[in-house]
Amino acid sequence: RHLPSLIDEISHHHSGSPSRVQLYPSNIRPALSHALADAGYALTHEHLAYTLTTDARRPPLPDELEVRCVDTIERLRDACRVRGSAFGEDDALPEEEVLQRYLADCTGDRARVHRFVVYDRPSGQPISAGGMTTFPKLSFGFLWSGGTVPEARLRGAYTAAVSARMERAA
Repeated sequence: RHLPSLIDEISHHHSGSPSRVQLYPSNIRPALSHALADAGYALTHEHLAYTLTTDARRPPLPDELEVRCVDTIERLRDACRVRGSAFGEDDALPEEEVLQRYLADCTGDRARVHRFVVYDRPSGQPISAGGMTTFPKLSFGFLWSGGTVPEARLRGAYTAAVSARMERAA
């Protein structure tokens, strides 16, 4: 019930400047969408892309972190749980059949899908994860679905997941 007045306040403070509200699937609510539309905000989609070369400098892995390649069903489950927590989504795991298919994509000599999980060494808990699909003929790797659980952020875990994917791409 306070959304229209809050949006008016934001608009007032941003008057004369471009203003945008960034929504993700985890925070979109019908009332918010309608209130933003009523205030003149338009729905748009924005996609950002960044590139890294595989020879870019990578920071050292902190001693308290360990990165493991997803090569077992349990590590895949860990990666899925991390993703759910990192993105604020339901932590329900995919069905077993789907997990088995994902694992098959990640394993074998010709696998092009690579997933990594970063573990906190002292607790053994998975705290960050990320995936990558490689395109060897193009000398290209596409990083996707990377994130860190909220309580473990700012410790270098996501950087470790990016570094592992860069190393694999190289």
